[in-house]
Amino acid sequence: MRSSRMGDPLRHLPAIMILIAFIGAPAASQAAEEHLYGRTAVIVCVEVEETFAYLPVAGLSISDENGISAGGGFKSVNLLGRAMYFSGQARFGGETTVETVLRDPWVTGDHIGYKAEYYYREKDNVILGFFETASEAGLLVRRHAGEHGRLGARVFFHGIESDIDGRTLTADNLDMVLYGGLIAEWDSRNISSNPHRGWWSSVDVERSGLLGTDSDFWRANFDIRRYQPIGEGHTLAIFSLYTATTGKVGAEIAPWQTFGIGGSNTIRGYEVGSSLGKPVDKHRRIPLDLHESQVV
Repeated sequence: MRSSRMGDPLRHLPAIMILIAFIGAPAASQAAEEHLYGRTAVIVCVEVEETFAYLPVAGLSISDENGISAGGGFKSVNLLGRAMYFSGQARFGGETTVETVLRDPWVTGDHIGYKAEYYYREKDNVILGFFETASEAGLLVRRHAGEHGRLGARVFFHGIESDIDGRTLTADNLDMVLYGGLIAEWDSRNISSNPHRGWWSSVDVERSGLLGTDSDFWRANFDIRRYQPIGEGHTLAIFSLYTATTGKVGAEIAPWQTFGIGGSNTIRGYEVGSSLGKPVDKHRRIPLDLHESQVV
């Protein structure tokens, strides 16, 4: 590793952090730096301590629609010693949810990785007034494009059953929908888990109703986020989301695919589902996130 002249700032810390990532940073619970001062150089010694590879976890979910759900599961941040992430949980109470997520950030090539996920859900759909039984499965494959760019493709399956008529496109009250699309991201955040500065932006376009499955529309999402330091230990987080969808509700778009505004997950201060329509999100949210930052 190249050295810096005495009195110059240490400019090679990113190289040190890349080394930590290579030996398993996702499993590192503690990283300590020790600066050893010599006559002509500063030697930085990095000590990494690995957390438990496999952990039991408790799960808690709170929603405006169904209240509190609780349960537990299993998580690994270094599955098979390959920095793979795995999480499996089940929660019960206001709604029943089973979820499984497997993520491998670097399989081969230029950070070509994948994320596979599965969800099963039973709950009262308060907005549309029916009991919902849903299964969802998705696969995202992504690669790096330069230092900050990410390019990927995604397929997603969504099956949903209603206990009453008029909530699905099919007469048997069971919709099966296959989505497919492309996604591009820009990520210049200084650290992904607790960012203090930088940008995160995403543009994705997807098609619903592939291979002759139910529903038939296009959807585009534009998500821009900025993290701006404002004084020591504080961050201003600015989020903006815009979603546009083609099609007509009841014809190409199922009623359960409509977007409802209201509640803590969309616009606080409005009742859940106080405004319904096809999934076009035209509002702007600018949450202020003032918190202690943990910057490497």
